[in-house]
Amino acid sequence: MLTRAAMSGWEIVLFGDEDDMDWMESPDLAKLDETGGLVAHFLWRKDCYYFNGHHCKDLSRLNRPLHRVLVIDSDPRNVQMFPENAVVIQKWNPTLQPDDDELRKLFIFLEFLQKGDVSDIRFVLQRYRGKDIGHEFHHIYQQAIQAKV
Repeated sequence: MLTRAAMSGWEIVLFGDEDDMDWMESPDLAKLDETGGLVAHFLWRKDCYYFNGHHCKDLSRLNRPLHRVLVIDSDPRNVQMFPENAVVIQKWNPTLQPDDDELRKLFIFLEFLQKGDVSDIRFVLQRYRGKDIGHEFHHIYQQAIQAKV
């Protein structure tokens, strides 16, 4: 997943849930970024903002224009400060969903965003709010192909 995102031109930033752990010492990082060059930055709980009783990802800490920032998370509480920048997906459970392809479908959409050089990601995400973006995008894409045939 990270390799595909990086190859598509996305800058990858990981948020960690711990305060006292260094990503560089984490065994999870070695699994996520085997080459050591995919993840651009790491943020921690200290970089989150406590809001509505929950630690929320503070996208302003990225110091990037928010019209170009997209965050993927499985818990809507984590992104409640910036819902217009959020893609909320189901948490993957390998036991219950061994053949889950939600991220694969989502990355087809993300590749489209990157290639399309979208000026404001938030406007595109607004169209898909409350929907399974990967599935919905695939459906719209198929309709567009059929209309051209």
